[in-house]
Amino acid sequence: MFLTDKDMIMHGLLCKNSYNLRELLKINLEQEGYLQTSPTEYYIATVLDEIIRLLTSIIRWEDDFKDGFDSDKVKTLLGNLIIQGMNNEINMYLRKFMETLVNLLLWKNLSDERYIKYYYLVNVYNSLKNEISDLDEFYNIRSERKGRQLTNIENLILQESIHIDENKCFFIFIGDSRSRTNIKGTNLYLKESSYRYKLKKALKSSDNLDKLLLGFTYERYSYASSKIHFNSNIDHQHSEVLANTIRFMMVMINRIICLCGEVLEITDLDEIKNLDVYMDKLKSSIGWYTPLTKDIYDIDDYVYTLDGKLGRITEKKTSRKYGYKSYKILFLNDNGENIVEDYFPAHEFKRIQPKEKLYDMVFKSQPQFKGIYEENPDEVKLKSCLDEAIKVVWELSLKDKYINNKAK
Repeated sequence: MFLTDKDMIMHGLLCKNSYNLRELLKINLEQEGYLQTSPTEYYIATVLDEIIRLLTSIIRWEDDFKDGFDSDKVKTLLGNLIIQGMNNEINMYLRKFMETLVNLLLWKNLSDERYIKYYYLVNVYNSLKNEISDLDEFYNIRSERKGRQLTNIENLILQESIHIDENKCFFIFIGDSRSRTNIKGTNLYLKESSYRYKLKKALKSSDNLDKLLLGFTYERYSYASSKIHFNSNIDHQHSEVLANTIRFMMVMINRIICLCGEVLEITDLDEIKNLDVYMDKLKSSIGWYTPLTKDIYDIDDYVYTLDGKLGRITEKKTSRKYGYKSYKILFLNDNGENIVEDYFPAHEFKRIQPKEKLYDMVFKSQPQFKGIYEENPDEVKLKSCLDEAIKVVWELSLKDKYINNKAK
């Protein structure tokens, strides 16, 4: 068993909440999304079905590894390939849920059922266009059946488009006039938007918790995607990451279920809120993401990067679009790269200690520097003096405390 009893309690509640909500939805399994009486309920049903598939997979994984992971076997080629295979499967679901979370964050701002119907029409339109293109390119034929289906969908799109504000359609790519499609004299944007396009929209209006789940940038999605494509590089995977990723996804799933309730305007599902305590703890904790959104560092703070570089902050920077914090760090130790200073996102380094405490620590361990510090009024020389003192203390004790001990 690689998940804890507490993890499995959370898993059980998620199973109950997702299935109970799914049972409330009235879906016609014989019809496509755009033909449903409620396209919204149909869309939410697809989300909940995906959640239930993962939750049942977790039961299978738990059964397969009910005795935990044998550390010796994990180190073997076959043992680690088994871990990698499971990690790939987990990341397939993580990728899906990131897409789902982005969509729901954007859907909740659209209360009109017509937009979800339009979403399904655009989806079918693009699928048919791709099928027709494939037949032409690879078989050099034209299908009359597919052509008629496409015409029917185009007619439905034209009917619905008069009720649609394209600027609200996050699921279509709004480009220049050349990216429009002419349907019977009407120019429409019909190219489906990419995940990156939607993610950027979602991040601009998301709170810190949702940003934490999505990863603040495209990087987390890119990593998950890399696990479901062929990898031409040899990999090695630690078993600990499996349980941690599953726990992370369970928090994400709870958020998704809550958003499903919001989109459906269901307010009486008290069971769904039983897991809010997990979300609140995550949201209120001082996590690695805090420096990204709050300016908690000062110029001349002494910091170390996650790979062991010692430095001092010389400049602050805030991204215009997302408000993320970055800092320029002047390196104080030889990093072997012949780079004097460089920019780092705020979560890629840590402050050693507040400056006042650090100064006291330096002066206690290196008394000779205190006299130089007190006697020298030159600010540049003061910084140089402190830089040298911090370098000495870093090598004597701090490096072992912050870097080497964590690596053991």
